[in-house]
Parts: sequence; C-alpha cells; structure tokens
Amino acid sequence: MRLSLLCAAALIAGTGVAQAQAPSATTAFTGKMAPYSSLIGTTWNCKTTMTGMPAGMPSTANGTVTFDAVDPGTMHVHVAAARFASDSYFGYAATPGIFWSTSADSMGGTSSERSSDGKSYAGAGMMGGAAAQVTDTYNMMSATHTTVHSTMMVSGHQQTSDSDCTKT
Repeated sequence: MRLSLLCAAALIAGTGVAQAQAPSATTAFTGKMAPYSSLIGTTWNCKTTMTGMPAGMPSTANGTVTFDAVDPGTMHVHVAAARFASDSYFGYAATPGIFWSTSADSMGGTSSERSSDGKSYAGAGMMGGAAAQVTDTYNMMSATHTTVHSTMMVSGHQQTSDSDCTKT
C-alpha cells in the first residue's frame, strides 16, 4: 500500500528551494509545472486495489489526497487513509529536463523517481529497510478523474496497485 495511494497522490507531477513559510493555496506554478496549478487546494478521493501485499494488508483501500504549493516550482502532496499516510514532493528540474518526485510514508517506505514526461515515473526506494524498484503511470481521464498504475519490486517480490481517483 506504500506506493499505491501515494502514487494516486501524484496524479500529475521545479526547481527552487522550499521556503520557510506555509504552502499557499493561491500560489501558481510556473514553467513545466504550470499545468498543475489547478490541483492546488483541491481534495481527491481515491480507491486503490492492491495485489502481492504483505500478509494483513487490505486488498483495497480508500483515502484522500490533497495538494499544496511549496513554491512556484514544487508541489506538496499529502495522502491520508485508515492505515496509511504519506507526504510527497513533485517538481521539474530544467537541467537535466526531468520531472522528479520524492516521498516518505507511514510504513517505512521512501522513494525517489524521475520522469521525462510527467506521466511515467521510475526510480528506487526502500520499503521497511529493503531496497525497492518503483514504476508509476498516471492517466488523466478528465479534469475530475484519474487512474494510476504502480509496481514495486521488493526483494524479488512484486507488488502492484491500481488507483481510481475523483476530485471532490
């Protein structure tokens, strides 16, 4: 579940350093991040179906995802569910011309991913101390509906999740 709802949070993936002020719902993104300005201050409901999860984990989960602007090039994403929470940051680095994401969650998971198009991400991370390879694909179906497919390979074991999210 670590990346399942987290990836749903990343629906659509900046340079700059986070400033020591609270994120603002009115901050507009610039450059390659400009298309994501409409996410700021919104809440999405996501239903995620998971396979290959450790014993005791649910096969489906519901959660909410919220978006805040940290600065004109970085987005903060918070995910909350009954047994899971995560925080992520997304942005665009003009040099070398990639979208990036970093995250940490309540299950001991971390990840760092990159994308050339802001839709298909790949990277590495840790899950409870074990190395993991991660891929995420985001599909905007409409302005109020998106789907996310995520795969995580941990110690030779593949975990997948599919999220369906709607804007509230």
